[in-house]
Amino acid sequence: MDQSGSDIVPDNREAELQRKTEENCNLVEQVSKLKNQLDDCKSQLVVDSITLESSFEVEKRKAAEEIATLQRLVHETIEESSSTRTLYDDELSKLQSYIQQLQKEIIDLKHEKNQSPHHLTQEHSSLAPSQVLNVLTKGLKKLGESIEDPKKVSHKKYMIAV
Repeated sequence: MDQSGSDIVPDNREAELQRKTEENCNLVEQVSKLKNQLDDCKSQLVVDSITLESSFEVEKRKAAEEIATLQRLVHETIEESSSTRTLYDDELSKLQSYIQQLQKEIIDLKHEKNQSPHHLTQEHSSLAPSQVLNVLTKGLKKLGESIEDPKKVSHKKYMIAV
């Protein structure tokens, strides 16, 4: 009995040891698989991080370029506006000077007209330009007739003057 009893215990121990060894091997294998998965996850995380950083840098560069372009456009627009404003101011100044010159001429002509000896006769004359042309046309016609007939010249001179 002793022998058979002692044989049972070592078999139990061996079986227990065998079971523990197999369990330990399984656990070591699981740990190894988990470490590989962890390493894969870390690698993927590094790749994703680099990709994200690269994408961020690309977007940041694009945004900086767009901002620079917009700033350049704003600057060009301001310069163009300033240039156009200067041209308009110069043109306005020239036109104002021209207006002043014309106003001075008008004043001078009015003053001349008022000082002229013909001013009084011109004010009382109510002939319209068409009437003046009619009188001149008739006078020229009569002058043409008088050249044909020299005796009428002296008589016609007096009629033209009227």
